[in-house]
Amino acid sequence: MKRRMTAALLTMTLLASMCGCTGENDTQTAGSGFIYQTPEMKGEISVNVYETSEGLESAIAMFEDKYPDMKVKLNVFYEAKSAQTEESGMEMGSRPAGQTREDYNAQLNTQLMSGKADDIIITSVGLPLGQYATMGVLEDLSPYLEAAEEINEDDYYMNIFDAYRTASGALYELPISASAVPLFVFEKELLEDTGVTLPNAEAITWREALDLAMEICNNANLPNVCLPDAWGITGDLLTKAIISFVDYESGTIHFEEEKIRDILSIFEEVSYYPASSMSQDELRAYQLRYQPDFEVAGEVILRGSEVRPWKQDDGNVYLSPYFSLDFGINSKSEHKELAWEFLRFLISEEVQSLPSCPYAGVNKAGLHTRVTGSLENWSSELTEEDRNKAAELVDDWVSQITAYRAEDTDLIQISEGIHQSYVFGEISEDEAVAQLQEKLNQYISQ
Repeated sequence: MKRRMTAALLTMTLLASMCGCTGENDTQTAGSGFIYQTPEMKGEISVNVYETSEGLESAIAMFEDKYPDMKVKLNVFYEAKSAQTEESGMEMGSRPAGQTREDYNAQLNTQLMSGKADDIIITSVGLPLGQYATMGVLEDLSPYLEAAEEINEDDYYMNIFDAYRTASGALYELPISASAVPLFVFEKELLEDTGVTLPNAEAITWREALDLAMEICNNANLPNVCLPDAWGITGDLLTKAIISFVDYESGTIHFEEEKIRDILSIFEEVSYYPASSMSQDELRAYQLRYQPDFEVAGEVILRGSEVRPWKQDDGNVYLSPYFSLDFGINSKSEHKELAWEFLRFLISEEVQSLPSCPYAGVNKAGLHTRVTGSLENWSSELTEEDRNKAAELVDDWVSQITAYRAEDTDLIQISEGIHQSYVFGEISEDEAVAQLQEKLNQYISQ
């Protein structure tokens, strides 16, 4: 996946003031020569999701209210049900057989490959998007984005859109609501106790974070100081490394054996330190938080915690795929323009300001409104000035993002299976490396 937008593409983006969706029959031209004419807002489009959300349902209602002749059909795969246990009477969520995320992906794969999928597809569900991109399953949204005059650097986080581009500059997913990179959170109490000073850098690598955490553990005077679980650390690193090895456009694997061995060695190194049991009285040398959301920013303001985004070894600050909400348009859709108008509406300030808009949005004003509003309910200790400072923190974290790599369910299963065998001592480091390379070669050849 492309890390940055080229200078040429940046030049193509037409800068204008925020104006929301254009009126009917407006014509807009992208720098590439693509001419987009806003369709008559009349008809029906379909949206396919694994499970619904309050934010999406609210946006659909607003869209249909704004365009009375439009109908958005929401097709939901997993319908949550609740059941009371006999012992406690508590309601527990149930996920019937055949309604897992893997089942959904299998069904969606079949629909997309047959050309019978809905107009709009949720893409942040572990789909093999790299393969889809090379097969033309999803519409390239670059021309639509470039022709949309209101989507500009003054009002939107264009770096988020850029992060989703392929190496050729295509854009097959539109991020609707995005969380930034995982954040390393260091508690003020532990930093003061140990005298450990964080680097002035805006972002740090995993290795730097671990070195700081081990220094904190070695110098702590406070009781119950521990590291996050070594299994989780190496498992996360291994999965991200494996996904980065796959080059979908060339159909090849760029396997880095030394990188795999270095990650596996971290498990032994970190295992010497007390691991977190997630108890209330323990002090973790750092926390890895995946939401650069209002709660993390609020903690920084209230508790004086220090935060550094995670910069990966390639120098990029990656958008976290775990809390993103992305949509693509089916290339076989007969209603591409209407589908685009709905996606365009989803990233407008009008929608992105909703309290139900999940995580940090891609619209700058919407993000600020949502963060400050959420913090007002989250803590009565925060003043208006505090809330604005917290919104600035989130804005800074989101602005640092330079890359995105979607999570592929198949690759995650490969990584987690082999990692588990290694952690339990069932296979050696050499066997883990060999099995990973073999499985990846099989994956890319399918």
